[in-house]
Amino acid sequence: NNLRVQTGTITVTDTNLSGSAPQFGANIKSFQFIGEDYWIDTNGDNVLDTAGNFTWHRQQALAMNITSWRADARLDKSTAPNTFVGTNGSLYNVRTAQTAIEWMYANNMSLTLTADYMPGWLSINDSNCTSNHQYCSPTNYTTWGQLLVDYINNITNNNATLRSIISVEVWNEPYLFWQPDGTTAYKISEYINLYNATKIAINAAFPSMKVKASTVYTQSLGLSFSTGIMGNLTANGLTTDCIEFHDYDDANLTTHFINETNFIASSGYGSCIQVTEFNSLDANNQVNYSVASSKYITEPIMYTMNNVRNLTAYYMYQWSDAHLYNTSNSSIFESWPKRYSILSEPLLDNAYYYAFEPLRQISAYHGYGKTNLQTTDNNTLNSVIASRYNSTGIAVTILNKNTGKNVTLTFSNTSFTHAKDIYTLQTYTVTAGSTAVLLRADNTTTLLVWGEDTTVPTVTVTSPTNTTYTNNRNIPISFSAIDGQSPLDWYWFGNGTNNFTAMPQGDWSGFGNNLILQG
Repeated sequence: NNLRVQTGTITVTDTNLSGSAPQFGANIKSFQFIGEDYWIDTNGDNVLDTAGNFTWHRQQALAMNITSWRADARLDKSTAPNTFVGTNGSLYNVRTAQTAIEWMYANNMSLTLTADYMPGWLSINDSNCTSNHQYCSPTNYTTWGQLLVDYINNITNNNATLRSIISVEVWNEPYLFWQPDGTTAYKISEYINLYNATKIAINAAFPSMKVKASTVYTQSLGLSFSTGIMGNLTANGLTTDCIEFHDYDDANLTTHFINETNFIASSGYGSCIQVTEFNSLDANNQVNYSVASSKYITEPIMYTMNNVRNLTAYYMYQWSDAHLYNTSNSSIFESWPKRYSILSEPLLDNAYYYAFEPLRQISAYHGYGKTNLQTTDNNTLNSVIASRYNSTGIAVTILNKNTGKNVTLTFSNTSFTHAKDIYTLQTYTVTAGSTAVLLRADNTTTLLVWGEDTTVPTVTVTSPTNTTYTNNRNIPISFSAIDGQSPLDWYWFGNGTNNFTAMPQGDWSGFGNNLILQG
């Protein structure tokens, strides 16, 4: 009796939105999780003593269509000029970074490298910075710039091809610069000095590498820090390839996104905007999963995708954590009781958290490489995005901000005949360019829409190969399935004992599962 069912009409036109679809990415701690030789703490003793499963993480990232990453350089781990940590198992292992970047390049991904954390041997440690040398200015800005250049050369093995996927962000959250020491004006002034030195060094060593400036939007600071950063950039005649900001909130997150992007554009820096950290602010939303709480991170993405086409990337904070999440582990789990992670690997919590599914729907069907389409909706309780997922089919994702709803979908392309909900697997018949669909309450619903399809999918298997296998061994599964018109209804593989079936989506490729062969 308490269910309110409303009706509405959503129209998808066959007209492209201007600009490219944005990249979707995640924050990682110095290349953990996707690079080799990283370690995790499986027993809660705060010792990273077990090798992490980078293959599992890579598989999840490909399934989510993650196309970019943001990682700290952590230059404070440098012990001297051009000297960086390289020990296997270390949290900031150069080898981990190298293997991560090689994998990113092989999968057409990009990297935002955050130049941050001052090493003790380079820190000024003056009266404005006494609490922590990591947040201090350098004694020599030229040395700082060269240190960053050397680090980039180290993690790319001096390979210009690998460097081509990297852009540099100058510092993480400069409002924390020298906190609690120094005034806001001092922090902004020192940030501008550091930004200028970094840009000079990077432009000289790697002329095509982009350098980005960082601002922030918080409940306490609002737009004030962004005003100071961009005002000082302009006053000093400095340019930036992109302006980035962070934001954490719940019901007000969409409003914050609107205010910050409008302000950046009105200040003359609107050609490239990126959200390099965002998440829910309320620990209850993160820890106690509910479909209703996921809309707090979904709505601002969907709004800005339709209305701020120069917002080119969204980076969720964060991809994962290297520790178990439980009460006995609270003293070593970062930001306890908040849990910002998207997922946790099998040897830890073995879980997908509240952000995983809505982000997967948006990034896989509407992210980088897709063509976004114009939509209209006569009901303000919806947010809608639509994209072409292949040459003839489209994907429509609808965020229902209500308890339950029937809506009518209409299309300017009247050749469509079928639609399918990728989550519930409910199918709908499209007649004369229209169909009625049922939306999930307080959640996202993604529908794939296509016309009649008489062409069989193309399946390519790269592992196992066409050979005879002997002895006991694990054989990795690697295959791709491509359908030029309709989405794949389902796909499966088996080892003679168990069959494995995955959810339907558009074209698919994957790896990492094993056939277990005994004989």
